[in-house]
Amino acid sequence: MVVDDDPLMRKTLELMVSQSEGFVVAYSVANGQAAVGICQTDPVDIIFMDIMMPGISGLETAGRILARAPNISIFIISAYTSFKLAHQALRIKIKEYVSKPVSSAVIRNLLATHKTEHDLNVHKEVKKLLDILRSRDFNRVYYEMKPIATAIQVEASYDFVRMHDLLLHIGRILTNPLKETDNPDKKIEKLFPIDLALLSIVNVVELWLFVVMNHVFQQNSILRYPFLKTVFSFIDEHLKENIGLKDIVRNCYVSQGHLSRIFKKHFQISVMVYLHMRKLSLAKAYFIFTEHSLAEVAFRLGYNESGYFSKVFKKYEKLTVQNYRRICGRLDNQTALVTSPCQEQAMMVFGVKPDPES
Repeated sequence: MVVDDDPLMRKTLELMVSQSEGFVVAYSVANGQAAVGICQTDPVDIIFMDIMMPGISGLETAGRILARAPNISIFIISAYTSFKLAHQALRIKIKEYVSKPVSSAVIRNLLATHKTEHDLNVHKEVKKLLDILRSRDFNRVYYEMKPIATAIQVEASYDFVRMHDLLLHIGRILTNPLKETDNPDKKIEKLFPIDLALLSIVNVVELWLFVVMNHVFQQNSILRYPFLKTVFSFIDEHLKENIGLKDIVRNCYVSQGHLSRIFKKHFQISVMVYLHMRKLSLAKAYFIFTEHSLAEVAFRLGYNESGYFSKVFKKYEKLTVQNYRRICGRLDNQTALVTSPCQEQAMMVFGVKPDPES
């Protein structure tokens, strides 16, 4: 985030940051109040901030932000070369005090240093996720989210505030190429909110990553083949029904052969395997958030026979539904979590519509 009351300075800093690979200016605001408000709902990683602004000063703004989010790196950029101000900045743990005018080389060096210091396990997990996107292999989306979710928990030291920030950061990196950050309603925290209370459940983190990655896979494919927007809309709308390739072809007016070839090329799986993986992701959410029986979950997802659904689940998950539930049941205080007020929001994110009586 860039915070400066001078519009020209904001534009200059935005340009400088954009020239450093791996960094994006998510917000550009003119005063400290706006910066504090943003960090209360969407903590950023780095802030470049002027020291003298209308309203609260840069130092006071930094103090308020760091009190809530101490992991944010704040760089004060000021035309005032005051020892007293620099000392105050260091006392509240400002990352660095930089004098104006600032050059692009200075900004690049600051960002490069930040990147080196923060190139930890979470960066490795981001690279894995981006590699999966580049591979266009949806099998990896289904099978590799669990170990990545576990690694993120470890990286955050099971600090759920930190984990929440990491997940939103990862989500922004994954969706940024789609240019969705320009639309407030399509920001990652709006599209895929996740409650802090659920982050101890690694299966929930896994499902969240699956939902985000599926979204990016879909959008990347639509950019190449716009007609797929209709296909994915139909799948999303009718996923809980007994649908197959022929239903999609008939309702979306596409060639079965053409659609199958595109799926094989851009997802490395067939349309039916994709449908099973999406349904099973929903099934796992039902098993985590509800007490529905295997037969009821099978019925809700369009499987006419619970025996067939059970075989499909075991084929893809390499364990039975009973064992899956047992593994989930061993997680910390899960029963209390899924009956908390955050249940409905979490269920809706993962595609599980709560029953009216729940």
